[in-house]
Amino acid sequence: MKYFKLAIIWLSLGVLSACTQDETLQTGHEKVTVQFSSIVTGEDGESISRASGTIWTANDKIGIFMKKAGQDLAAESIVNNVSNISYKTVSGDGFFAPVQTSEETYFPALGSVDFIAYYPYTDNPAGYTYTVNVSDQSDLEAIDLLYSNNVLAANKVNPQVKLQFDHVLSSIKFNISATNPASDLSGLKITLKGLPTEAQLDLRDGDLNIVQLSTADIEVQVSADGTTAEAIVLPVGLYAFDITFTLGSVSVTETINDMDLSAGSREVRNVMITGV
Repeated sequence: MKYFKLAIIWLSLGVLSACTQDETLQTGHEKVTVQFSSIVTGEDGESISRASGTIWTANDKIGIFMKKAGQDLAAESIVNNVSNISYKTVSGDGFFAPVQTSEETYFPALGSVDFIAYYPYTDNPAGYTYTVNVSDQSDLEAIDLLYSNNVLAANKVNPQVKLQFDHVLSSIKFNISATNPASDLSGLKITLKGLPTEAQLDLRDGDLNIVQLSTADIEVQVSADGTTAEAIVLPVGLYAFDITFTLGSVSVTETINDMDLSAGSREVRNVMITGV
């Protein structure tokens, strides 16, 4: 019978390491369009890539709210009806334009505003709550949740608004090799067991409420040749869970209790396979 052994070696912890709704504050003055650019950061504030390996992908969509400066996000604080307006970066350069040209965002003629934004866009964040589910890892970009609330007290004097997006979730990356360079690792499967998979992001303040009882197996996205794999998981901090590696008919399970899965963190592990 064939068998293999797995050794998981700590590599590093790095960094992938936000009037009433109908109220319009324009008073006949010339409209000033808000010009949105962006940056994606990790725990230390450094610019980093997303699951795609780039900052943005062409036609990525974000949701934007504009509210009265210093007020909580609520229907009565929304300015100029800018509530969950969909913007996209056409070329993936981080500059955003409205998906519908009729929904261009303009500064109020008087006063200042704050902005809240998030990615990926959904057309119905009920009660300013964004539902998160990481059980399906088939499209990592679709669950790579980002949040921005850094732009405060902005006004028409300076129409350039730079949204700083922070990673809300955590990432685990595996670099996989075999002692025998001729070994075929294609078909390798990696399953995370015992981690919660559901949460709700409060768009008003960026708080993430994890549903602790929502544990489910997470099938990690593994490359075709079996040499790399990556998963996006909820930021549960230090949390014990199991990882099962399966190659052909053989499975090996390791218990992990030393990963600090904090928001924006990226855990990297080396896996060495022998006996194949």
